[in-house]
Amino acid sequence: MKTRIAIDPNIRVRGNGTYAGFEDADGPLAVGDIVEVFEPESGLAGQGNVADVDNERGLAYLSVEWASLRP
Repeated sequence: MKTRIAIDPNIRVRGNGTYAGFEDADGPLAVGDIVEVFEPESGLAGQGNVADVDNERGLAYLSVEWASLRP
């Protein structure tokens, strides 16, 4: 089962990516993992992958397929 991680679609970094805290994920995160991203308030969900992990800051940087977000 894919790890699910909550994101804020209004936060964009590193081109087409975003980031989220480790506390927003329901499972492990490793560079290269395919994850399900979701926005809790709207119910949008889609696909992304883990581009980088910053263990010191507790952040996962994600490359999100924004067009895949669906209710």
